[in-house]
Amino acid sequence: MDLYEVATLSVQQDGTLGWSTTCWLASQADADFIAKAYVTRIDRVFHAAHVWHRGMIVGDYRRDERGDRP
Repeated sequence: MDLYEVATLSVQQDGTLGWSTTCWLASQADADFIAKAYVTRIDRVFHAAHVWHRGMIVGDYRRDERGDRP
């Protein structure tokens, strides 16, 4: 089974920006959906989200300058 990793960029506990793996999913469609959901959250700021598959970025989602949409 192929898995897709969703990694998010946000402020870490030490105040710096850092990437963290959020989850692994079995389909790219599900991973893209989750990545988009992270960058549009209003309760916590995620600056970007990447979907990775076999060592390559296959999805790149970013919060816009207003902070409310990718």
